[in-house]
Amino acid sequence: MSVFNKLLLLALCFKTFIVITNAALCGCAKDIALRITNIYENGDTDFHYDYCENLDDGRGFTAGIAGFCTGTGDAWDVIQEYHSLTGGNDDFSSMDATLEKYANDENDSSSGIEDYCTIWEKLGKSDDNFKKAQDTIRDKLYFAPSQKYSSDLGLKLSITQGQLYDTGIEHGTGTDADGLGALIDETNKSFTSDQTGDSGSTLTINGHQVDEIVWLTKFLEVRTADLKNPKEKDNQGGDYWAQTTYRIESYQYIMDQKEYKWGSSVKLLDNDGKATTVSCSSISTSNAGICGCAKEIALQITNIYENGDTEFHYDYCEYLGDGRGITAGIAGFCTGTGDAWEMIKIYHQLSGGTDDFSPMDSILEKYANSNSDSQAGLEDYCKVFADLGKNDAKFRQAQDKIRDETYLAPSQKLADQVGLKLSISQGQMYDTGLMHGPGDDPDGLASIIKETSESFTSNQTGDSGSTLTINGNQVDEIVWLKKFLEVRSDHLTNPRDPENQGGNYWAQTLYRIESYQNAIDQKEYKWTSSVKLLDNDGGPITVTCSKSLRKRALRRAYRRDTLSNRPVAIAWLLLTYVSDAVSSAGLFAVDDTESTLDESSSSEDVTDMQTSKLNNLETIRGVNIGGVFLIEPFIKPSLFDQFLSMSEPDRPVDEWTFTSVLGKEEARRQLEEHWDTFITKEHLETLAEDGINWIRIPIGYWAFNLTKDEPFVDGQIPYVERILEWSRDIGLKVELDLHGAPGSQNGYDNSGRRGTPEWLLSRVNVDRTLDALTKMTQLAVDWDDVVYGIQILNEPSRWKWAVSDILEFYNEAYDLVHNMAPDTYFMIHDTFLSPNDWPSLVSSNWTNALMDTHIYQMFDDYMVTLNETTHIEMVKTMAENITKFDRSQFGVVVGEFSAATHDCTKYINGFGRGSRWDGSIEGIDRPHCPFESCSCTGDYGGNYTEFSDHYKRFLKRYVDAQLQIYDQEIAGWFYWNFRTESAPEWDYLLGVEQGWIPKFPRTALAKPKEINTDGIMEATEAMDISAAAASVVALAPIGMALALAFI
Repeated sequence: MSVFNKLLLLALCFKTFIVITNAALCGCAKDIALRITNIYENGDTDFHYDYCENLDDGRGFTAGIAGFCTGTGDAWDVIQEYHSLTGGNDDFSSMDATLEKYANDENDSSSGIEDYCTIWEKLGKSDDNFKKAQDTIRDKLYFAPSQKYSSDLGLKLSITQGQLYDTGIEHGTGTDADGLGALIDETNKSFTSDQTGDSGSTLTINGHQVDEIVWLTKFLEVRTADLKNPKEKDNQGGDYWAQTTYRIESYQYIMDQKEYKWGSSVKLLDNDGKATTVSCSSISTSNAGICGCAKEIALQITNIYENGDTEFHYDYCEYLGDGRGITAGIAGFCTGTGDAWEMIKIYHQLSGGTDDFSPMDSILEKYANSNSDSQAGLEDYCKVFADLGKNDAKFRQAQDKIRDETYLAPSQKLADQVGLKLSISQGQMYDTGLMHGPGDDPDGLASIIKETSESFTSNQTGDSGSTLTINGNQVDEIVWLKKFLEVRSDHLTNPRDPENQGGNYWAQTLYRIESYQNAIDQKEYKWTSSVKLLDNDGGPITVTCSKSLRKRALRRAYRRDTLSNRPVAIAWLLLTYVSDAVSSAGLFAVDDTESTLDESSSSEDVTDMQTSKLNNLETIRGVNIGGVFLIEPFIKPSLFDQFLSMSEPDRPVDEWTFTSVLGKEEARRQLEEHWDTFITKEHLETLAEDGINWIRIPIGYWAFNLTKDEPFVDGQIPYVERILEWSRDIGLKVELDLHGAPGSQNGYDNSGRRGTPEWLLSRVNVDRTLDALTKMTQLAVDWDDVVYGIQILNEPSRWKWAVSDILEFYNEAYDLVHNMAPDTYFMIHDTFLSPNDWPSLVSSNWTNALMDTHIYQMFDDYMVTLNETTHIEMVKTMAENITKFDRSQFGVVVGEFSAATHDCTKYINGFGRGSRWDGSIEGIDRPHCPFESCSCTGDYGGNYTEFSDHYKRFLKRYVDAQLQIYDQEIAGWFYWNFRTESAPEWDYLLGVEQGWIPKFPRTALAKPKEINTDGIMEATEAMDISAAAASVVALAPIGMALALAFI
């Protein structure tokens, strides 16, 4: 099978990724923990989204499912999150200024927010977005941090993990004197020797082996003392904390009942000391059983059995001759069993109903209904499947959904019914369900479970620490699992269902059994971060979940308990699948109440950030001088509006057709006026004052190599040299960028010619490109005190051209540029490949090389539906993705990005084209935006004077989130664009003027280059590499759109 080199996937997209909130408590155990704390907070197990009152405890109004307070900041967090879901205009909007002030000042006043509880109660009862906002902030500020502590301690028992969550809710999750972190530290200090117990779980505390329940007993003692005598003055008022020791008594009762591991219910004491039972009646089957790292490992193990490695092969497709038709995708979806057809139907829903599979629908449905093995009429099936698997995020999303709904969730429901607690048993249920099916047919998972359980007629002891009740007998879980593997082996060797007997295929997969048996021999019962087992060839292998995990650090986590101390930073893992279920669980949250830059960034000037060590050159803080020497309709629409009266097929859409329609004489007149006026020295001076130290100048090949039969006009170079002169005077460094190649390297209007690219179809085109590059390099040599970088070609399309062919051009271009200008940075675009692929592709002899990557978040039907919070989270996740980049040869520069998250901007999708946002673009049947009403007006209308304060705050947070990474962790950045005619989010000068783009300190004037020609990366060991457009390609379901950046 052809192995797809899967790029790292975005946390916002795939169920195969996990969240730290599931790395400890998850499933029923999490639901029970939340409900227990609900009892303590509200008196019952319900989630009181509508609760609101002033407790006079110095925290202002307390409200909602986690007691969010107006005087501590978390209530403001909830409301900010709610604004992001509603678009910023809701019942709380009129109180924003007061609420923000009270949050920032830690003020418990109710003045000016007298109607606060009335509004909170109304929305809490009826508004799903408001409930979702509360879930998000509760998990972000309290649940996730508490479970991070749990993971760090190595806690295994639900009771201990639940206690940390409850403590975090009441005491806060910080390290202040009364915070959860401080209580944990105090507890740990008390252990100076080994402490045994009967919990079956042992922790390592200060080098000593401590039973987990012994540790919990001490923790409850420490917490009780703190409740009675808080250390922080702000927590001592009103004797409120001392009245809540019933929380401790309740957990002590659970311990007395030995309810250490929570399944479907737990007995405890309520606030009045009465015994009650908390049940997990509402938890979904998708959350039952295996979760967190264990789930990730289980999926990867089955990937090994299915595909030979741990990757998710969304593009795999072949006919196995096993009676199931064509087998394809991450879960071996088969045309003859129905799961392939179910997956394709989901894809139809996501793609709008008409896609590459549509012509096969009737045949696929017929084969699914008749369980046909036939391939007739499906000759192109694998070609389409492989292409969509590689390139279409929605298709990958459909595969994830059907895999989880058809195999993972049912298998874990069965695991829960048996009472399985060990990851190894739960993982085996998934693997069996995937191969055999989860049903009760003769070879199905349910049948194998039944046959296994029927074999136990007496108690069976073992060493797993987990005991099942089977037919009234007490059976060790590993003993049960060994019998299950024996039964499954028999089904593989001798399938009961005749349809599974063809080709002896099943009998050849006994390596799946041997692999799990080896894991049992290694006593790999509970899966945390890695598991040792055997691969398909019988060789030892270690499967980890670290390859899919990313850490996300928030600038601060709010503490409910202390109003005076500065909040502390909390880091946790945030990777998940974007679906209605997950969104409603509130997993995509960010601290959007303040900038993600250093604290000084909230003022007009940003403090000087980390200086890149790239050849003693300061961090690149640049802007693109786009739309000047290669015109683009959205940058200056007035150039193209003159053609609106023409019939659509005849209208110019790019510079090629612009000059063709006008003719050379008129085109030259208009373009020379444009070159002369659109960029001025004053613009550059203002940019320099704002802290910009580089500019990137895109130029089309026709400025250097124009033939008589082409409609383009030349004459740009004197105007380019004028900019170089200004830059010399001002102290700016310059990158010259060959932005368009003969025949077009990508088919976008930003190459000068929209349509089918023809660049590499002719060697003549390549030679002309190299000639243009030679002349551009000579220009750089002539201005070598100003020109520091040469980009050999912007965005060549790897979907049109083989990477090997692009690489051949890159190598020729490197030799050319390096021979002429060895001290100038040689910049290549990543072609939307993962940057990690490039070090293995290019020559190790390359020096002074920089990788250019472009990051946008709006060129996709799905992307524009994301809310503000998710857009900001995506920035952070993409940053983690690129830090694994091999920096031994390259530095990384984000050569293009902007503040835009919608495609309402006039002509952003091309002249004459509409937007996905309001549904006006050709090819979609409905609007795509995060709101019920999608209109390109107001905040999204292109007139910044109509922007709401909320939207301006979002723009600032979004830009800050990007600059926090691009400025501090890589070689630097170039914003697109320096100015526009009517596109505010793309206009750097306007953004600084209006405050959503920060100013930076003015840097020193450019000096002669000091470049280490032995290899630029010798000085970059301290750099972390940020997000790349190539990584963005992998950040499904954003998918191809981020790669197909139109700018």
